[in-house]
Amino acid sequence: MDDLPPFLTVKQAATMLQVATTTLTAAIDQGRIHALRLGEGHRSTRLLRTALFPEESAARDQTTKRLRRLVLELRGLQDDYDRKLADALTAKDRVNEALRKIEQELRLHDLTERDRETR
Repeated sequence: MDDLPPFLTVKQAATMLQVATTTLTAAIDQGRIHALRLGEGHRSTRLLRTALFPEESAARDQTTKRLRRLVLELRGLQDDYDRKLADALTAKDRVNEALRKIEQELRLHDLTERDRETR
C-alpha cells in the first residue's frame, strides 16, 4: 500500500475496498467516511488513504515511535562511547607522558653511569 498516493479517487477507493462506487459515495454522503470535495462534480471527491486504512497509519505510527526510541538509545550509546574514548585517550596520554619521563630518567642514568666509568 506504500505505492498508493495519500489521496484516492472514489473509484480507486471503491476498487480497494471491493465495493461499488455508489456504495462508497452513499457512505461519504452519510458522513460515515470522511472525504474532501475539491469542486462541484462527483469526480472531484478525494479520500484520505489513512481514513480508509487506519491500521496502516497506526502501524506506521508504531514503527515511527520504535525508530525514534532506537535513535535515542543509539545516541546514548554514542555518548557513552565518546566519553569512554575520551577517557581512554586521556589515560593513553598519561601513560605516554610517564614513559617519556622514565626514558628521560634512563638516559640521564646512562649518562651518569658513563660519566662515572670515564672518571
